[in-house]
Amino acid sequence: MQIDLAHRSTSSWLDAADLAREVYAQAYGADVAPRPDSFIVARPAAGGTEEPAAPLACAGLTFGSDRELFSERYLDTSVEDAALARLGVSVDRRRVVEVGALATRRSSVGRELIRATPIIAWCLGMEYILCTVTRSLITTLGRTGICFVPFGPADPRRLSPEEAARWGSYYDHEPQVGVIALNALDRLFSDATGRYSVTDLQLSISAMEVAGHAGH
Repeated sequence: MQIDLAHRSTSSWLDAADLAREVYAQAYGADVAPRPDSFIVARPAAGGTEEPAAPLACAGLTFGSDRELFSERYLDTSVEDAALARLGVSVDRRRVVEVGALATRRSSVGRELIRATPIIAWCLGMEYILCTVTRSLITTLGRTGICFVPFGPADPRRLSPEEAARWGSYYDHEPQVGVIALNALDRLFSDATGRYSVTDLQLSISAMEVAGHAGH
């Protein structure tokens, strides 16, 4: 199996968007069309073929920057203020990524993608994952060594009636909105040691980070 990052409008991104639509329709009777900035995509290893295999699982990544993230619609305030109130820490919005549109055709592949997603987010320079997850997914995260800190329920009344209806039975599964602090995933990173092989590795360090650590 290989796990790739697919950017918007590429063929791999479109395949992942189709997968998410299909899985949410089958699981919840939902009619949603996710459009994240990127997808993390898990698929069978290419094996030397030119055409990539169809995706088996995906997770969407949307970066905070200066726009509202979908999950923030369930909050009374921004993710930064919610994190300050709940965790007592200051959060840089540029270091927050929203993970959504998590979908899988095979449970074992889905679990592997869940395990890899925080590691990939960390490699992308993120410090926090904002997400909305069902009760069953919270249990899965805990078993994987991922600590989800809830901010509160994802109330469909925060959406328009038409938009909430498109989610089918999703809200019957008691979703919660909250964050995952990537600096608190010692067990996950420890368990991942030796698990993955990275290809085409390139590390970039921003001028801001270099300046901030110049005296260390």
